[in-house]
Amino acid sequence: MTVTKPEQRRLDASQLNEPCLLIVGLGLIGGSLAAALRQGGFNQTIIACDPDDGEVQRGIEMGLIDAGGSCLAELAPQASMIVLAVPVLAMESVMRELADSLADFSKVVITDVGSTKAAIRDCVQQVFGHLPSTLVLGHPIAGSEKAASPLQIQIFMLTTKLFSPRKPTSTPMRSSAPVSCGRPAAPR
Repeated sequence: MTVTKPEQRRLDASQLNEPCLLIVGLGLIGGSLAAALRQGGFNQTIIACDPDDGEVQRGIEMGLIDAGGSCLAELAPQASMIVLAVPVLAMESVMRELADSLADFSKVVITDVGSTKAAIRDCVQQVFGHLPSTLVLGHPIAGSEKAASPLQIQIFMLTTKLFSPRKPTSTPMRSSAPVSCGRPAAPR
């Protein structure tokens, strides 16, 4: 058996077949996810939504995302998959915006990189009245509880060490459609 050093393993995102991935929240986790996807060979469209237009512009300049903006209602309908990379306490307001923005939830997988699943699940249930079958809660197995400075965020986004060599974990629920469950994780 061959053992690979953790720093030598890399996310293989080249076969992830999502035409348009929307990352909501381009901070430490969201920006690092975009960087890891690009470094892993993801060549499809990545768009981002962040309340700070400067973060979106920085992501475009760094080549991590193709486009973005601060209006979720304009970006969400373009996505085949939406990754929620916002603080858990902001999930409810983001979910409410999604509920108002998406006419058909059956066409888009929604996942998250939040630190707790019960609070996010409860928030989804409260906003939507049910758990959509295309919702697959996840956890990146990355990050920490500490706030990051803009310099730390840029370093993490450039090195993508936040997600490498970790493997994301999905936590599907009984209501999650099997076809949705296989989409959030890239092939290994």
